[in-house]
Parts: sequence; C-alpha cells; structure tokens
Amino acid sequence: MPPGDDGPDAAGFGADAARGDRSADHPDDPGCFGPPYHTAPEGKASRTARDPDVKEFGRSGWSDLGCRREGPGASASTRPVRGVLDGLTSSTGCRAVRSWPRADSVRPRRDANAVVVGAGPSELGGLGDAESVASAPMDAHREVVVVLCTPDGELLGELPPVVIPAGWWRDVEDLVSAVWRAFGVRVRILRILRMPDGDAGWGRYLAETDTIPAEVSLHPPDDDPLAEEPRRLRYAQPGGHRTDLGWAWETLRRNGITPLGSPIQVRTWNLSSIWRFSTSAGKVWLKATPAFCDVEARLLPVLDPGVVPEVFGADSGRVLLADVHGTDQYEANLVTRCGFIGLLVGLQQQWIGRVKELEALALNDYRAAPAIAAIESTIDREVGALDPEERRRLTRLVDGLPRRFAALEACGVPETLVHADFHPGNVRGEGGDYRILDWADSAIGNPLLDLRPTLEYLSGAERAKVVEAFVTGWQRTLPGCDARRAAELAAPLGPLLGAVTYRRFLDNIEPSERPYHDGDPARALRRAIEITDVATTLA
Repeated sequence: MPPGDDGPDAAGFGADAARGDRSADHPDDPGCFGPPYHTAPEGKASRTARDPDVKEFGRSGWSDLGCRREGPGASASTRPVRGVLDGLTSSTGCRAVRSWPRADSVRPRRDANAVVVGAGPSELGGLGDAESVASAPMDAHREVVVVLCTPDGELLGELPPVVIPAGWWRDVEDLVSAVWRAFGVRVRILRILRMPDGDAGWGRYLAETDTIPAEVSLHPPDDDPLAEEPRRLRYAQPGGHRTDLGWAWETLRRNGITPLGSPIQVRTWNLSSIWRFSTSAGKVWLKATPAFCDVEARLLPVLDPGVVPEVFGADSGRVLLADVHGTDQYEANLVTRCGFIGLLVGLQQQWIGRVKELEALALNDYRAAPAIAAIESTIDREVGALDPEERRRLTRLVDGLPRRFAALEACGVPETLVHADFHPGNVRGEGGDYRILDWADSAIGNPLLDLRPTLEYLSGAERAKVVEAFVTGWQRTLPGCDARRAAELAAPLGPLLGAVTYRRFLDNIEPSERPYHDGDPARALRRAIEITDVATTLA
C-alpha cells in the first residue's frame, strides 16, 4: 500500500483544513486534525474549541501548524450498550463503561460494558443490536482500549473500550473513526500496547489528542506507556507524527498540489506509518519508516517510474507517493502473477553492472560473505528454538553455504537489485497497469532470491510455473546463463535471509511491538531446512 502526505500554510494544514473541509475519502472520518466545526447529532449543539467544556492540549505545538481545536461532533449511529452507568452519558450519545479491563486481562468473550461502534449488519457480520454484539464471541471483532496522551507527552488516561470489526492490528483507520464516533475525541494512534494472536480479541493502543470533551471519563492506566524506551520509533512518540506530516505538506506545496481535506491515518506499526490524503492530484500517500527500513526512501526515487509509484518527494525515512489505481494483488491469478515477475525481472535487468550505485544507496547486502555472516549470527541467536534434529540439519546446510554461493555465481545470473519481499500483496494496480510496492527490505544479491516470498503464496504445480517465469525471464536476456540451476541453489537461501530480516526487526523494535514477529526467525529457519532438498522445493 502506498504512503500519504500533509499540507501548506506556515508548515500547517492550510486554508482548506481551516475552513473545515472533510476528506473526500471518508466523510464520516475525523481524519488527523479535522475541520474546526461539525454537524452535531440531532438535538445536540455543536461546539468549538472556545467552548469551556472542551479541554485543549498542546496548544503551543499544534497551533503553530495551523490546527484548530473543537468539541465533539458525533455520528447518529453511535449507541449506548447494556451495562452502562445511567448518569454518565456523553454528548455523543455513548456512555462511559462501568469498569476498564486491566492491561494484563484476557477475556474470551466481549465485555458487556464496551461501547459498540457501527454495530450494523455490514460492519459486524450481521449482528444487528448492541446486546447481541456484547454477547458475541470475540472471533469476529476487536475490543480496544485507547490510552490518551497529549502531543507534549502528558499522560491523560484510558478511554472506555470500543468494539470494532476484526482486522489487522496495524490498520487503524477504523479505530480512529470509532473513537471519534463513540466519544467525540480525535486521536492519532502512536503504537500498539497489547495485541492477542490473530485478528480478533482484546487490544490496547496509545494515542495522542489535542482536545477532549470535559464529560468524557478517563481511567488511570495500570502502567506508564510513556516510560522511556530506547528503541521507540519517531512516529510512535507523542508529537512524532508532526514532523512527518509537516514535511509531506511542504512537499505537496513544492509540487503544486493542493490538499482537499484532513489526512487520514491508515496504518501504524513497527515497520511503517501510513497516511492518506485527498488532493488536487488525487489520493497521495505518506509512508514513514524506521531507520532500519529507510532504504526505501533512498531507492524509490532512482527506480523506473513505470515499475514503482510516482514519487513526489523522499527524505530520511519517509516518502510521498502518488496513488496507484486498483487493488493490492493478493488474489491475482497465476497468469497475472507471472506477469508481475516479468515486471520485476525487467527492472532488475536495468541494474546489471550498476552494483556500485546500489552500494552507494546502502542497501542490504546479500552477496556471499556478508550474507553468510548474517545467517550464522541469526542462527546463533535462534538455535534454542530448534530441536536437536533441526539443529543438525541446519548445521549441515550452513556448512555448505560457501559452496552454494560459489555455485550460484557460476550460473551466470549477475548480482543486481533484489526486492526481498516480492509477493502479490506488494503489487498494486489493475488492467495490466501495475506497480511494485514496499522496497524497505531491498538488497544487493542474486535476483533469484526473490523467488522465496513469491513461492510461499503458492503450492504444487503453481510453484513450478512461477519458477519457470523467473527462469525464462533471465534466460531470454542472458541466453548463456543457467537460471534454472540458480533457482534451485537460491531456494534455501531465501528463507535463511528471511530469518535475518525478521531478526533485524526484533532487534530494533520495543517489546510491545514484538508479537508481530515473534517466532518468525525460527519459522524461516525451519522452512530453509525443509526445502534444502531441491526436488521438494520445486515440486
């Protein structure tokens, strides 16, 4: 998915935002710094930041960016649920809960006191009333507690839990909208604090807000989510989104692009922060990444614009990209997927003989010596997760790596650009017009290493056809090379280097973010063991 941006006016959010225009993408969504005035629910008065009942935070910081503060406006679809305190109804029509879950609590079914947002058939799988949702199993929904702080780092407290549809925990657009609709509080999600396994269950986030209605009840959290952590990402800290959004807004201005509403926060996790904007040039995406993934910002501007999204700007750890019309291609058929391979191979061939340029961009290095050293180091860290037989087989594989890399080089497929996470979900488009996304793991190495993530999405005969597409693409350009043998030799190297990547993630993210990747290095090592037999790999 491409990234997002921000807007003009004294490093602020511009005249359109000041007038109160909403994002055209999601008219019910509060966006990031929504408009200053809102239509209130029927029978309720709308309020502005001048209302004494509205608490305001971070005035010196965000007002410098042209941000206006306001009271809550709420969707009429927001409803109270069973088990609430009668005297604590907020102006949005939602009510405070009787109690908050503790940070370490685990409940198999929904808390009857949670605020259900959007509990209609289309959003919650056909459960039409709040009481039904409150008693439904947690396999279909997420129950989320949001801890609030100010952009200046003052801890405010926990909101009551809200219930939203199940989904990836890193995707936060629904959550931001739900908090606005339930409590009239505009938030920017900073980071995950707790998540269960799977796409449903009970989770907890930290978010910042500029204003909060006085009647919204907050509960003191059981822990301090603002405690210092040396690995905390820039955009996961209070005020952290400000720099990225301000840069993007200025970049839009330099490109002559006018924002048409508030930015929408789409995703945040340990690998990226993504925002979407409606602009005079269509949708624009801001993607910010941590330092260990910032190769993408260096690489994208020099890649063929017919293969990657149009780049409006790139800076340290962030890019501003044009939208790619269409969808992410997770469900593409086999013929279409083989076409994606041709797109990648054509780009890789443009970089043959240009390894020095790639070195100057500080890409990951998957050539023999650095790759073997990184693999051995990762195995030393993960060996405790493997059983004795797995360790024995892995040792035999690693002992043969120098010979394997030498044989790979002898195949005549030159080292070039490697995407390193090439799968259908990282291709977007429609009707034969596609772009390859997400270059944050890219490297220098043998291009057949890109087989690994592609094959993981396929089985049986489909894998053989994908391998054939890679082989044909290279042998057509370099008739003397043995791309088929290179594919066989590269097969176990892909998951070995995948383990290196996952280990790098875990080494650079704070503990609360690790559930996204826990166990991934060991799983990748087991996969390398399984496919060491080349016949099994290409079956």
